[in-house]
Amino acid sequence: MKFYLRTYSSKWRYLSWKEDFPCIFLIHDNRNDYGFFSLFNCYYLENIDKPLINLWSVRIIQKWETWTELPKEFKELEKDKYFSRAANGSLYKKLEEELPDKKEDVLKWLQDISFFDYNRSYIENLNDLTLIEWYDCSLYREDYFWISSTHLEDAKKTIENILTLSTTATDDFLHLLLYGSLITTLESYIWDAFKSEVMSTENNMKRFLEYKPENFEKKISFSNLYKEGKWLLVDEYIRNYIKMEMDQIIFHKISLVAHLFENILWIKVPKDVFSFSEDIQNRHDIFHRNGKKTIWWELLIDNQIIQNLWIRVLSFINKMEEAIMVQRRIIKKTDQN
Repeated sequence: MKFYLRTYSSKWRYLSWKEDFPCIFLIHDNRNDYGFFSLFNCYYLENIDKPLINLWSVRIIQKWETWTELPKEFKELEKDKYFSRAANGSLYKKLEEELPDKKEDVLKWLQDISFFDYNRSYIENLNDLTLIEWYDCSLYREDYFWISSTHLEDAKKTIENILTLSTTATDDFLHLLLYGSLITTLESYIWDAFKSEVMSTENNMKRFLEYKPENFEKKISFSNLYKEGKWLLVDEYIRNYIKMEMDQIIFHKISLVAHLFENILWIKVPKDVFSFSEDIQNRHDIFHRNGKKTIWWELLIDNQIIQNLWIRVLSFINKMEEAIMVQRRIIKKTDQN
């Protein structure tokens, strides 16, 4: 089985019609992980008429380099030049689910450090100080930055299902619905992430209330504290009030989303979010205007457009989750001090 290197672009296509099947495509994410560029997204294709299977991500580091350069196609990465590890562990799980008979071979061909037991001592013996830093900061970054969340897993599962449906969809109307559903999934993830982070610490809840000064002028009566035949604690009432206020926020306003995350949660939203403005408007037209932009112009969505959007949405969610985890780590460090 061969591996083929691809890159992200607005004209990205995973097929050149010259591939040997089955095969795995590696898409370089180009994400800057503190000076290292090692993240690749993996997709398995059994045959031209089969759906593309997302195997999630792998980090691959290269000796003497901080930007991993892979061959355009290969059967096995060179030993002691490349080292890999599944990003957040999902690749191992997906290989077990989708390619159980090929799992060990894939890990071997990618020079997986767990498969070969390439520990830190082994890396140190290669006499490359940069490679040691790669090993700690890139291959093991999830040990410090990644805590998987339920809403993240739900979003990724939905996105994967949409991709699977799109590969077999031939109806134009179904294409419209799948495109709109991708944006709805993105908005749902952003809303769930925001709500979860606000409720995670008292400081975040306080800053959310401060966002609307009139919140502090609100008076609480005994009737507010009596609900469904029982008395609520003031703390419980405030939490319920915050959740109710958050339900009023419209998360398809991009500028508002960035403002709320940055000013309440102190989380810098990836700039990619602004690239979805037109897609969000398209989603509105699909679900509220039957796919019509104007009386004369209808949206035309095909499978390729859906795949391009799918890649952008997944890439943004990964970056957003990483930004959230970095802020959580800062909070944890502050609390410990």
